[in-house]
Amino acid sequence: MATARSFSFMRKNLKNSPYFRNSGGFQLLSRAAFSIREGKVFSSTDSTNDGFSGPEMMHMKEIKYHLRNSVLGPSKYWSGETTRLDLPTLEQPERQDQLPSRRMKDSYQAAILPIGTDLKLRQKYLNFYQTVRLGKILEDLDILAAWIAYLHIHGGCKAMLNSDTPSPHTVVTALVDRIDLYEQSILPDHDIQISGNVTWVGRSSMKVSMDLKQDRDDGLFHILDACFLMVSRDVKNARAALVNPLMLETEEEKRIFKKGEENRNKSIASGKTDLMKKAPTAQESEEIHNLMLETLQFDTGVKKVRHKVDNSILMEDTELSSVFVCNPQQRNSHNKIFGGYLLEKAFTLSWTNACLFSGNRPVFRSMDDIRFRKSVEIGSIVEFTSRIVYTPLQPTKRFQVMTVADVIQPTTGERETTNIFYYTFESENNVRSIAPRTYAEAMRYLNGKRRYEKRQATK
Repeated sequence: MATARSFSFMRKNLKNSPYFRNSGGFQLLSRAAFSIREGKVFSSTDSTNDGFSGPEMMHMKEIKYHLRNSVLGPSKYWSGETTRLDLPTLEQPERQDQLPSRRMKDSYQAAILPIGTDLKLRQKYLNFYQTVRLGKILEDLDILAAWIAYLHIHGGCKAMLNSDTPSPHTVVTALVDRIDLYEQSILPDHDIQISGNVTWVGRSSMKVSMDLKQDRDDGLFHILDACFLMVSRDVKNARAALVNPLMLETEEEKRIFKKGEENRNKSIASGKTDLMKKAPTAQESEEIHNLMLETLQFDTGVKKVRHKVDNSILMEDTELSSVFVCNPQQRNSHNKIFGGYLLEKAFTLSWTNACLFSGNRPVFRSMDDIRFRKSVEIGSIVEFTSRIVYTPLQPTKRFQVMTVADVIQPTTGERETTNIFYYTFESENNVRSIAPRTYAEAMRYLNGKRRYEKRQATK
């Protein structure tokens, strides 16, 4: 593991490098930066690096700049028109194995968020508890995942940035497979390092595994793990674009790849038994029936069903929503709404709902299986609706939050769901149990239960 001293040295180099703003221009970070691989800090000229001129430690702001200007090549100002159709046609082979293989380390990237030393940057990440806003970190994870996917496609940072033309690939986030937080909070006065690489590929999809560490007084602390599934498309016609196969060089890489393949198969199997497609099992139906008998009061002549357990609350009474218009300032390089922005908005509402439900400061523990079903257009009206959908057997401090994002057509009132977000939070004290009242709420309850138990089983 890199030591606090070595990380602080890198931080100093990054801080002192001629980074930004010279008559409106942009200067790259010094190419004497370092990369972290296999628990050791390597320089680009280290003879022990087995000839690997690895990806250097980059400032997150530099990655954002290169992604927008070098890799994607968008217009600087929004005109309401698509800007990437003038790129060269993507020439694809007939088979994936005709593409050059990539190593896992070809896509490795470490990025620094120097919030410990850059006070102006720190202010953008602070919440009112004087800790780091996790929603902002989700935005950065989404950006870094896209960057890493492009590194895999183009064979590394140097090859990508030395290209004369922007990438003919469009990489989008298809799924946030999982995010796990291991610390109660992220400190605002210590620098953050986010690193990751491609660990599994399909025909047009790539799994990007990342972790977040924080440079604290006694070394690097492992704070968070994240897995994103990115999909490659042809920029001309939005069709699936083949991605380079992975070359597995070690037994550990083979194990990681195999695990990714197993998770993919489990996800496919889980989709076939989704409650929106298939009825609940007999055991689940009986559980819902018993739960309603225990928590609801069905008196003759009473128009509205009431809950009869003091330590329970109706699911409908936990509903919280927010609505906003998608403006051009939140667009990505494809002139769609930036996925990280939607992640941040959904998380903020979900945390707020968790706070109201628990009556204290809830701690985020995990999120999983967040699918981006459809891109959100500029000018869309988006409504986020959040509910507490599941609590385990009493007593418990943990609970599941589900937040749905719907795009609303203002002229017709029609709705279309673009995202469903699932979160696990933990309260300081035991929480009330959730009582579903309708069949739709019962399905949400079972969905939350399945996800919670799946999480517990994988720990």
